[in-house]
Amino acid sequence: MGPIAHSLAALTAIGLSPALALALLVRPALRAHMGERLGRLPAELALGEAPIYVHASSVGEAKAAARLIEGLEGTGQAVVATSSTVAGRGVLRRDRPHGDSHLFPLDHPWAVEAVLRRARPSLSVLIETELWPSWIAGCARREIPVVVASGRLSDRSFPRYRRVKRLLAPTLSRIDAVGARTERDAERFVELGVPAERVRITGDLKLDPPLGQPALAIDLIRALADVPVVIGGSTHEGEEGALLDAFEATEKIGHGLVMVLAPRDIRRSPEI
Repeated sequence: MGPIAHSLAALTAIGLSPALALALLVRPALRAHMGERLGRLPAELALGEAPIYVHASSVGEAKAAARLIEGLEGTGQAVVATSSTVAGRGVLRRDRPHGDSHLFPLDHPWAVEAVLRRARPSLSVLIETELWPSWIAGCARREIPVVVASGRLSDRSFPRYRRVKRLLAPTLSRIDAVGARTERDAERFVELGVPAERVRITGDLKLDPPLGQPALAIDLIRALADVPVVIGGSTHEGEEGALLDAFEATEKIGHGLVMVLAPRDIRRSPEI
């Protein structure tokens, strides 16, 4: 980083300090993970030579990333994986207990530089829509290619990105390749400024069948036979109750169903 970039980073850090202090005061649990957020990786980190750095937002994206990581490690490639949430990091650590899985740093140049200096990745892979400007700029400074895998721009998020298209332009111009989920996602990345020749349609990691998919238990096969399956996906507090009420009412009038509930926050599973 040059002197101007360092000065801007310092001013940003000073400006954000009160907000960070307030957050730590209001949510003490954040303190336990602040070292990782500031870019401190464990001293015992067992990094391979020039690892690929794979970053996923939270639980769902971490599960999708795990499939990609499995394929990379199957070729002997070293991988460092991160998530923006503690729950996502937990998924990565559960699915690959042998590997390095951590929290993604705050998107500030100092935290980003600390991670890049320690990890020294050969490639950065961002899952879906993790378009962090300081991270992407830091990779560009170190000539580390940045790839978006399973690239996604939803109907909800795309208008917001389009409104700040000019601000996003420097970030998107630094992305070396985008593997978009669908044709619509590919078109949206191009509209926001990613050169068309860098965008390909590669599908959705979340929908790809896992390698070595286990067979269903016989009782589950019987339960699913010839009945409608209702899925409550990424549910929040209060939504499960409404689904279960509807489920009960449907059963009372003689319709058999199977319901699958998948809460947005997996820590709520015992409560549900």
